[in-house]
Amino acid sequence: MLCILCGVIYERVLRDWLIATTRRRELATVFLLCWLSLHLISFRLFDWRVQTSWEHYAGKIHEAEAQSQQTGKMQFVHVKTRVTDFDFDLLIKAVPAKDGHAPDARN
Repeated sequence: MLCILCGVIYERVLRDWLIATTRRRELATVFLLCWLSLHLISFRLFDWRVQTSWEHYAGKIHEAEAQSQQTGKMQFVHVKTRVTDFDFDLLIKAVPAKDGHAPDARN
């Protein structure tokens, strides 16, 4: 939302003023590059990266699918992230078999 607000302010108020002189355009470019360089740090933070591999969760999902097919009940797979508020649960439902055969996971 902040980016949209800044874009509207730029288009409505600042654009004509900034492009009026070369000095103002250069100054705005320097400020923009400095602002973008501050965001590069956040993309490199290793603390935000998930420590559990996705292969581990793929195995859990496969086990939950198999158990759901056997019991006919829904299963949950809890996916943990480094940020606790972004943890989520995957809901695995049993898929009804066609023609009396179990569904093929490769299809």
